[in-house]
Amino acid sequence: MTLAEKIGQMTQIERVVATPAIIRDLGIEIIEGLQGSPPEEHPNGYPYVGGRQNVVACAKHFVGDGGTEGGVNEHNTLATYYDLF
Repeated sequence: MTLAEKIGQMTQIERVVATPAIIRDLGIEIIEGLQGSPPEEHPNGYPYVGGRQNVVACAKHFVGDGGTEGGVNEHNTLATYYDLF
């Protein structure tokens, strides 16, 4: 099987299996698994990382992707520590 055929096969599987609801639910589970579940009093819409045993999840894209200096593709992203959280 060629690479193009394999990619086509994978794409077909994603189209059949990956509904928006499934992607949303799995994404939430993966992110909470990495970052931890926020406590009830944590405000919605604000990032949460639950301590030293957890890591920041970055779903699909690299941190800073699209925020590069001068908008140059694959260039440096200038961000402060505060910007990352």
